[in-house]
Amino acid sequence: MIARTFAALLLAAAVAPACAAPKKQPVLVFDAKANDLDTAPQAGACRINIVGVADRRFGKDGMGVDQPLVTESPERWISAGLATLKSYGYTVEYNPTPVPGALNLDVGLIRAYSWFAPMRINGMVALDVTLAGQDGAAPRKFRATGSLTNMASADAEQVMALNYALNHTVNQMAAGLASDCAALKVAAQ
Repeated sequence: MIARTFAALLLAAAVAPACAAPKKQPVLVFDAKANDLDTAPQAGACRINIVGVADRRFGKDGMGVDQPLVTESPERWISAGLATLKSYGYTVEYNPTPVPGALNLDVGLIRAYSWFAPMRINGMVALDVTLAGQDGAAPRKFRATGSLTNMASADAEQVMALNYALNHTVNQMAAGLASDCAALKVAAQ
């Protein structure tokens, strides 16, 4: 009798998680305010055309190390982050065909994850950016982290840490692309 009861409890424990309601995916929404950096216009900013944004991560099951955050596809999130290049003085547009006179960028997300430390949550975002339509242009890599106080290890805090990291990555892009804009202006003359 005890063995049957024990077996029934084990079976119930094994089946219960499968019968539970699926966990709702947290929404990966870009937040430009998750930023502690100066977004002053860059000298030499130019017109930028985003030819494409793709998720090129090897593991697309989730974002995170300690507790992977399962979200929808991150392309819209990255696109919204790239739009903030406007605050650095760039003119940003999205056209799948290269635009003459613009710096045409093909952007790929290669890393995005968060991890926990004592009372901290950290995020990291890495992008491969290729200057589309220019022969021999090697991809540029931009990578940055963001960190903030962690009180509950909630999904929203992971998204906030990823937003900090994306904002820091865009900040690096703004500075790094200024030299490409200068080369574009010289070539146009």
